[in-house]
Amino acid sequence: MIIRGWQIDGFGAFRDQRSPELTPGLSVLHGPNEAGKSTLLAFVRGVLFGFPDKRSKAKQPLYQPPGGGAYGGSVFVEHDGRRYQIHRRAGSRSNRATITDAAGHSVPEGELAQILGGADETLFRNVFGFSLWELQEGESLTDEGVRDRIFSNAVAGAGRDARKAAEELEARARALYTPNPRQKKNTAAQLLDEIKQLDQELSAARAAARDYPNKLTAERAAADEKARLDRDIAHWRGRGRELDALLRLWEPWCERARALETLARLSGRDLPRIDPVPDDPALDAQQRQVDALRESLGLQRQRLQDADAQANQLQAEDENLRRTRATLGDAWTEQRVEGFTLPIPEREEVRGWERALNDAETAVTKADEQRAEAERRRRESAERRDKLVRELDSVREPPPALATLQQRQGALEDLRAKVGELARLRDRDGYTRTAVQQAEDRLRELRAAQPGRPATLGLLAAATLALVLAAGLAGLGELVAAGALAAAGLALAGVAGLLRQRGRQTAHKLERAQADLDAKNAEAAEQGERLRTLEAEVLAASETLGFQDLPGEGELARAVTDLGHQLERRRRLDRQVQEAEEQRQDAETRQQEVDRLATALESARAERARLQDAWIAWKRARGFADELSPQGVLDFAERLRDAQTALQQKRTLERKLRQLREAVEGWEQSAREIVDARGGAADATGEALIEAFNAAAQAVQAEQQAYQQVREVEAAVLREAANDPDRAAELRQTLAGGDAQAWSDERAQLDAYLSAQQEARDQALRREQEAARDRQAVETSDRIAELETQRNQLAGEVERIYRQWQTYESARVLIEETLERFERERQPAVFARASARLAAFSHGRYTQIRQAEAGQDFRVIDADNRPVQPIDLSRGTREQLYLAVRLGLIEEFAQRGTSLPLVLDEILVNFDPDRMAAVAGELARFAADHQVLLFTCHPEIAERVQANAPGAASIPMAELAAG
Repeated sequence: MIIRGWQIDGFGAFRDQRSPELTPGLSVLHGPNEAGKSTLLAFVRGVLFGFPDKRSKAKQPLYQPPGGGAYGGSVFVEHDGRRYQIHRRAGSRSNRATITDAAGHSVPEGELAQILGGADETLFRNVFGFSLWELQEGESLTDEGVRDRIFSNAVAGAGRDARKAAEELEARARALYTPNPRQKKNTAAQLLDEIKQLDQELSAARAAARDYPNKLTAERAAADEKARLDRDIAHWRGRGRELDALLRLWEPWCERARALETLARLSGRDLPRIDPVPDDPALDAQQRQVDALRESLGLQRQRLQDADAQANQLQAEDENLRRTRATLGDAWTEQRVEGFTLPIPEREEVRGWERALNDAETAVTKADEQRAEAERRRRESAERRDKLVRELDSVREPPPALATLQQRQGALEDLRAKVGELARLRDRDGYTRTAVQQAEDRLRELRAAQPGRPATLGLLAAATLALVLAAGLAGLGELVAAGALAAAGLALAGVAGLLRQRGRQTAHKLERAQADLDAKNAEAAEQGERLRTLEAEVLAASETLGFQDLPGEGELARAVTDLGHQLERRRRLDRQVQEAEEQRQDAETRQQEVDRLATALESARAERARLQDAWIAWKRARGFADELSPQGVLDFAERLRDAQTALQQKRTLERKLRQLREAVEGWEQSAREIVDARGGAADATGEALIEAFNAAAQAVQAEQQAYQQVREVEAAVLREAANDPDRAAELRQTLAGGDAQAWSDERAQLDAYLSAQQEARDQALRREQEAARDRQAVETSDRIAELETQRNQLAGEVERIYRQWQTYESARVLIEETLERFERERQPAVFARASARLAAFSHGRYTQIRQAEAGQDFRVIDADNRPVQPIDLSRGTREQLYLAVRLGLIEEFAQRGTSLPLVLDEILVNFDPDRMAAVAGELARFAADHQVLLFTCHPEIAERVQANAPGAASIPMAELAAG
C-alpha cells in the first residue's frame, strides 16, 4: 500500500487542508515545531484504524478542532495498482470507515483489511508508523500482540492470530471436560451429576415396588378417618358461625337500643324495641332542606358581606359622580350627561381641525422664516458683489492675457529641456572621444606585440638542438636512443604547433580591436552632428524668449518662477471678474425670491384667519365654549365620558345590590321554616337567623343519625341472616335476651375442640397422601426402564464429549508446537536483516542481534563478540537497534502480504552525523521497495537526509498547511 495524500476536514490545528501528491519512495516532511507533524501521524493512524474517543482506555490526544465543525477526513492510498479514498469521521458513534475507488464507487468495508494487509492499529503503531517515543520503547516490539502477528500468520493464515486460536480451543475444551474433579463448570461434570441423580431415583423405585399391598391398606384407612373428621368439623363449624354472628351483632344491637332512646327523646314518640323501626318521611324532607341550606350557607354569609360592601361602594360612586358633574357645570344634569355623545367621526373631525389649524400656523411661521432667510441671503450676496468691485477697481497694472502667459510658459519648459539635453550630449561626447583614443592605443599595442621572424627562428633552433642531443645519445644503447629521438620529435612538433596557435590568436585580437575602433568613430561622428543641431535650436529659442545669450540653469529657473507668479495673478484676477458677475446675478435672483416669499406670507396669514373663524363657528354649533382648542374639546369630551362611566357604574351597583338583597331574603325565608318547625325563634335576621338555623339543623342531624344507626343495625342483622326475614327475627329475639359472655365462653371451647379435630384430620390427610404416593410409585414401576434408558443415553453423551475434548486438546497442542517451531525458524531471518543494518549504522561496532533464551527480548553482539543488553546501549544506539529490527520485520511482513508505508516522526534526533548519514542512506535503499514518510523539525536533519538520499522528495510543512 502507498499513501498518495490526505484531505483533512478538521483535526487539531488543521482544517480543510489537502496535501500534494506523495511519491512512492522516500519523502522528507520538514517544518518548525508546532507545524503539525505529530498531528499528521495521529490523523493517518486514525483514518486507517479508527480515531480514539473519550471512552478509550489508552489516554491519547483527541485532536478535536478548536472551533468545532467537521472532525476527521480522508487518506488517499494505492494498492495493487488501484487507488482508494478511505474516509473516517472522528467523534461519531460508529467510527466506521467509508471506502470509495477512483471512480467514486463504494467499496465494502471488509476490503480495508486486505488493503492494510491484515494489520491492526497495534501492529501499525509499533512497527510501521511510530514516533521517537515509541521508537525508544523496545517493549513495543516484544508485545504479545505484535509478536503473535509476526509469527502466527504462517500457522493460522493471513490476518489470523494462531495464539488466540489456541486459547479458543483451550477454552472450548475446558467447557467440555476438566480432569480436575473439583471443577464442576463443564458439560461432562453436569452430565455425571444427572447420572448420579438417576441412580438414586432407580433405587427408590425398586424399593417401592416390594411394599405395594401395605401402602394400599394404609391409604384406605387414612381416607376413612379423614372423612369422619370432616363431617364432625363441618357440624361444629356451623355452630361456630352462629356464635360469631351473635358476637358480631351484640355491640351494634346495644348501640341500636341507645339510638332508640335518643329518638324517643328527640321526637317524643314511643318506637318498637325488637321489631324493625318504620321510616319517618317528614324527617327525611327536613334533612334534605337542611342539607340544601347548609350547602349555600357560605354563599349566604358572602351575600351579606357583599350587600354591605355594595352599599358602601354605591355611596362612593354617587359622591364621585357628583364631583365630576361639578367640573362640567351646573347645566350638565345626569340626564344630559347620559344623553351626551361624541361619535368617532366627529372626534376625527376635531382632530382634522387641530391638524388644519396647526398646519396653518406652521405655514405662517415657515413663510415668515423663509422670507427672513431670503432677505439675509440677498444682503450677503450684495455685500460680496460690492467688495469684489472695489478690489477690481484697485488693480493698476494687470498682467498679460492668460493665453499669452501659457504660451511663454510652454516655450520656457521646452528650452529648459533642450538645455539639459545639450549638457548631457556634451558630457557623452567627451566620453566617446576618450573611448576612441583608448581604442586607438589598444590597436597600436597589439600591432607592436605581434611576434616577428627572430622569435620564430629562436624556437626552431631550440627544437633542432633537441634533435642533435637525441642523436648523440644513440651510443648509450638502443632503448635510450629510441626514447631520446621520440622526445626530440615531440618537442619539434610542439614548437611548430605553438607558433601556429600564437599567430592565429594575434590576428584575431587585431581584427576585434580594429572593429571596435571603427564603431566608436562612427558613434563619435553621430553624436557630434546631434550636438551641433541642438546648439542651434537652443540659441534660436533663447533669442525668441528675450535672452541675450545662452541662458544657464539658474537663469531659466528664475524666469520660470517669475512667469508662474504672473500666471497666478492673471488667474486670480480672472476669477474675481467672474465671481463679481456671478454675485451681481445672484443678488438679482435673491431679490426676486424675497418678493415672492413676502406674497406667500400674506396668503398664509389670511388662510390662518379664515380657519380660526370657521373653527369657532363649529364649536358654537355643538355647544362648546369659544376659547376651547381642539385638544380642549377632546379633553372636555373625555370628562363627559368619565361622568357617563361613573353614572353607569352607579346604575350597575344599584342593580347588583337589589339582586343580592332578594337572594338573602329567599334563603332567610327557607331557614325560618326549619327554625319554626324545630320550635326556634323565627323572627331573627342576618347572622342571628344563621345561628338559629344551625341549632335547628344540628337537632335534625342528631335525630337523622339516630335513625340511620337503627337502620344500619337492622341491615346488619338481615345480612347475618342471609336476607332471610324469619332467621332475622330469630336473631333479634336471641339478641334481645342473650348473654354475650356465655356466647364468648362457648366459642372459646369450640375453638379448642375444632383445633384438635383439625390437627387429627391433617394427620389423616398426610397419612393418606404418603400412602397414595407410595402406591403410585409402585403402580408406575415401569419408570425403572425409562430411567435406565436415560442413564444409558447420558453415559453415551459423556463418552462423545470426552472424544471431542481429546480433539480440541490435540489441535491446541499441535498449534502451539507449530507456533513455537515457526518462531524458531522465522526469527533468525528477521534478526539477520536487522544485524546487517545495525552493523552498517554503527560502522561495525555491533555486528549481530540474537534472540534471548526467554524468547521475549533480544541482545546485541559487539565487534569483540561480547553480548550487550539493549538497556546498556546509549540512547542513540538503542534507537538504531530498534529501527533495524523494525525494518527487518517490515520486510518479513511484506513477504507475507502486509506491505504498508513506513511513517517516522523525529526518529533521527539522537543520531550523530555519521550514523545519521548511514541511516539516511539505508532509508533511501529501503524506500526502493517501501514508501517512507519522514517527519522532522530540524533543518540539518532534512539536509543530511537529502544529501545521503538524493532521490528523496522534500516537502515543507508550510505547503501541507497551505493545502
